[in-house]
Amino acid sequence: MVRDVATRWNSTSELLERALHLRKALTVLVGLEQHNKPRTARLQRFKLTGPEWELLEQLWPLLNVYLYLIDLLRTDVFI
Repeated sequence: MVRDVATRWNSTSELLERALHLRKALTVLVGLEQHNKPRTARLQRFKLTGPEWELLEQLWPLLNVYLYLIDLLRTDVFI
């Protein structure tokens, strides 16, 4: 999983891309009993709802445009 870094806003775009790619696996992971027992991480509290996943699916392309533009501006050559 990619971590979000407060000082690098584009890391949010990368995090969302990876989370959307791993959606099924993440949903299974947070629901596993072994991760939700007392004195464990209790990952169930991080489970996203259907509407939350839909919001991320809509948000990611918007952030991805800015990520592309930032990468383009970092280069010396403009296409």
